[in-house]
Amino acid sequence: MLLTQSLIKQTDHLELKRIIVNVSSGSANYAAAGMSAYCASKAALNMFTSCVQLEEHRAVTVYKVDPGMVDTEMQAEARQVEGQPVFDYFRQAKEAGSLKTAESVAKKIVKRVLSS
Repeated sequence: MLLTQSLIKQTDHLELKRIIVNVSSGSANYAAAGMSAYCASKAALNMFTSCVQLEEHRAVTVYKVDPGMVDTEMQAEARQVEGQPVFDYFRQAKEAGSLKTAESVAKKIVKRVLSS
């Protein structure tokens, strides 16, 4: 949120198109034991992004992207935690091959931004 505010403030005088991509998560909408700070921060990011989208900023486009479950280091660490249903769900998703790669998600985001 601080980076977004700083980017807008520091570049508002420039004649260029600015694009901000905030990466959200399904965790913004679903409470999970053991993930309180993560869930709360993603929910806050979603609301912040929605508010910035409503504000009058010249040539600023703000996207909120929820890529689904991505196979990241954070995911790998979460799959090691025992005793919480959400972490069991993460393990099952990995075993089923349901996780996206960070590279494929990044490519889709870049393609979308470049086409806007």
